[in-house]
Amino acid sequence: EKRKQDNPNGVRMGLDARLRIGTSDQFPATLAIPVVATDLTDAQAKAAGELVERLVDDGSNTGLVVIAPHGGGIETNTDVQAETLTTALACSSWICKGWRVGGGAYERWHITSTKLSPNSFPALGQIANRGFAYCVAFHGMSSGGVLIGGGAPLELKQMVRSAIVAAIGDSTIAVTVASPVDLYNADSPDNVVNWLSAGGVGGLQIEQNLTVRQVYWQAVVDA
Repeated sequence: EKRKQDNPNGVRMGLDARLRIGTSDQFPATLAIPVVATDLTDAQAKAAGELVERLVDDGSNTGLVVIAPHGGGIETNTDVQAETLTTALACSSWICKGWRVGGGAYERWHITSTKLSPNSFPALGQIANRGFAYCVAFHGMSSGGVLIGGGAPLELKQMVRSAIVAAIGDSTIAVTVASPVDLYNADSPDNVVNWLSAGGVGGLQIEQNLTVRQVYWQAVVDA
């Protein structure tokens, strides 16, 4: 938050935001716009508790892009799902992987999908204006089974739901299409899954609880 009376070199942060980085007090800081660590392997990033982004793209594909903004230790196995689908379909992908030594990667690195900016993610910036026909995003949620949202047509989301139900083959796992009142319906034009698609109407967001991501992650990818 910025106020007219503020020091131009000051930034206001709520208590929750300060606690995410380890203090309830004011503190000096250096602003670095890119949030990702560069020149680190996944293993090095995990050991250092850093966030990295990975882009697979030929520079011209406008068909499908697969994304996982919260991979690594943030939302388990979403990055693995995105990588697997990218390999299977030879499409483009943008994946972030974040870790925190001792745990707490979600608290440290989870950025809401409507707040992700190409200004902070250079690899995302390379495809931000491409206008893909479709974008599929893999996400994790704390409860429920599988929730399918995004700006894609309802018919497509219903087809994907049917495919996931058949692939999982477990009647105890609820697979639903998000309604407009669902918290994770992903219908905002500011959601990265939508604005990466041409006209904002090709986004398909797949939210999955931990059991699905651990036991049925491959089935979801296959679907």
